[in-house]
Amino acid sequence: MGQECSAGYCFARRPLPCFPRMGGAARVTIRARRLVPSLAAAAVLCSAIGAHADVKLQLLATDPQSPATLGNREQLSLRISYSSDRPIRIRALALSEGKVAPDMSGGSPLYEASQGEAFYWLAPFQPQNIDGLRILAEDPRGHVLAESVVPVHFTWIAETDAARVPAAWVSDLKSDYERRIQARAVIDRSMQDRWFLMVLGAIFIASVPIYFVVQIVLLLTLRGGPRKAAAVPLVPMFAVVLYTAYAYHAGSNLFPILLIFLSPLAVIYLVVVAAASRRSKAVAR
Repeated sequence: MGQECSAGYCFARRPLPCFPRMGGAARVTIRARRLVPSLAAAAVLCSAIGAHADVKLQLLATDPQSPATLGNREQLSLRISYSSDRPIRIRALALSEGKVAPDMSGGSPLYEASQGEAFYWLAPFQPQNIDGLRILAEDPRGHVLAESVVPVHFTWIAETDAARVPAAWVSDLKSDYERRIQARAVIDRSMQDRWFLMVLGAIFIASVPIYFVVQIVLLLTLRGGPRKAAAVPLVPMFAVVLYTAYAYHAGSNLFPILLIFLSPLAVIYLVVVAAASRRSKAVAR
């Protein structure tokens, strides 16, 4: 098991399992056409698992240095070097007697497939002692690629006498950390907006055939005043259909735009008419 050490902290890379080779003693008859795909899949999976060993972490420093006493909810800053062939997130968990201690942190940005230094901070919710740090490197889906437990000794108390001056490296790494967090937040909001627009667009497009189905069903099932009310959208929607056909033959790439935008309104109107008709029948009974 390989390990890397710096400033007294060591990170051991876990040996990762692979598929055992088939021994000659096993007398199993397998058809070649089934064996070849199985071995190919196993080779691909082993290759993917073995690639996790390319993720390396190294704790360079803590601020303050261990052992130390901090004030209530005062941040413990970590300086971690990394080398990875894939994007990773780097996290740290506070340990107390081998158990994860409740703490707060700023989360981890996504670090590109490269090598560099990462910043991470944590602070317990209440005065307590921690005797270890569990450092994790995870892929974007949360799968652990590398981890190690580092022995430390930090004590958080209710109050301290004076404010502590952070180490020189904290400012630069923290600025990069905050920049990455903000950039990721912008990307997440953009993705949320994109999904919202995609869903909204799908609803508008689906409302076109829904309108025609609902319109026909109501005209066939309703009677009297509700039927006349249900026929109201026929005139404007017929005009929209004629315009859509004209725009299509004219070569416009926006020929269905009016039909798409007006169909939801017509569907909503027809649903209200159907609900009102059903309610009036229930009252009449």
